[in-house]
Amino acid sequence: MKKLFPLLFAVALVIVAGCGKEKEPQPEQKKPAEKVTEEKVDTPETPEEEVAEEVTPPEEEPIVRTPGQSPFADYPTSSTTAANGDYVIAPSYTWLEDAYREGPENVTFIYYLMNAQEVGTVDSLLKDSFDSDMVYPNTMFIPLPKGKTAAVGDIVLTTWQSGSGMERSIVVEGGTPESPMVLHLDMDYDNPAGIAQETDTLKPNTFYPLTLDDSIEVGKTSACMKDGERVHGIFVNVTGEKVLALEWAGTLVEYNKSDCAAVPPKPTVAVGDTVYFPSFGTYTDGLVTKVDEAIGRVWIEYEWAGEKTEEVASIMDVLKTLP
Repeated sequence: MKKLFPLLFAVALVIVAGCGKEKEPQPEQKKPAEKVTEEKVDTPETPEEEVAEEVTPPEEEPIVRTPGQSPFADYPTSSTTAANGDYVIAPSYTWLEDAYREGPENVTFIYYLMNAQEVGTVDSLLKDSFDSDMVYPNTMFIPLPKGKTAAVGDIVLTTWQSGSGMERSIVVEGGTPESPMVLHLDMDYDNPAGIAQETDTLKPNTFYPLTLDDSIEVGKTSACMKDGERVHGIFVNVTGEKVLALEWAGTLVEYNKSDCAAVPPKPTVAVGDTVYFPSFGTYTDGLVTKVDEAIGRVWIEYEWAGEKTEEVASIMDVLKTLP
């Protein structure tokens, strides 16, 4: 018994010690990830989202006009000298439609080579270079009669056939009377691309020579009175006592014929002459420093913003005196 007691006492001490010891912390057990179901939340559309939605534009109302009526309400209707199959020069039909809807003063007009399909009394069916057929009032296109010829030195009304757009041009050596070679005079002579100094060969029946007098006719330079000053343009229609002139930045303007004068296409000017020429749509004066009749150009020195500068003008835009 004496030997057993010490042993039992030792065991009891071990048990008591074990009960008094703090439990060691166990590593935290991570819970398995719960499956989260994403709940769709309705949010109001932002302005950007509303813009991104496909919107069907409203259909434009068809143009309603009387036969032969142009976008100029008071302008008279007109017949035409064009025949079926003739070339004509006319503005894009899209711009013509815009002129009816928005007013011609809000439209830029550029004239292109087209073909007359069915010529009528006051309206005609034209075909453009994309083979689209459209009905134009006769006052809104320029006929180019078949069979015209031109000689070196003539000024002709035509189009830029290496590009596009109406041009007045001077005939130079290298072509034939039926298919002349020309330099275009309505392009800036100093155009960086050099196109005004490059020749262009005209197809037969796509031009006609202008008379060299001061009579008012389609294709000649116009000097019409507007707001007390003479404005530069090109006559594109003459009907009765009314005219249409294509002016600065492609603006088409209606005038009484009595308010306009025509500039002769080849005036006689010499070095040292004081002349008038177009600058930003109106006429200003300057001094002739050089004339090259063969290419239809006149070099003019004038004052701009207090400094002397030089302009290479088309000979058909130069006047000795203002009308």
